[in-house]
Amino acid sequence: MSSDLSSGPSVHLASRIGAIFYLIWGAFHVKVARAVAAGELTIILKALESAPQPVSFVHQGGPPIPLKLRAFLDYATPRLREGPAQ
Repeated sequence: MSSDLSSGPSVHLASRIGAIFYLIWGAFHVKVARAVAAGELTIILKALESAPQPVSFVHQGGPPIPLKLRAFLDYATPRLREGPAQ
């Protein structure tokens, strides 16, 4: 019996985990950026920091796109296009 990972509960769980991670990481990044700007934190390994990398969203095609996925894409896409918080 083979497991189809392209649909069903595994995809639903993965999309939820991705959305939660994005929200947590975004909030964390903003807090850290503010603390650095305020002088409360200092970046000590700046030379080792990697450049921002492009991100792509890939989903199994076919209409209709689930509303939760549409909402996530509508929320995340413009924020990722803005680039990292300074």
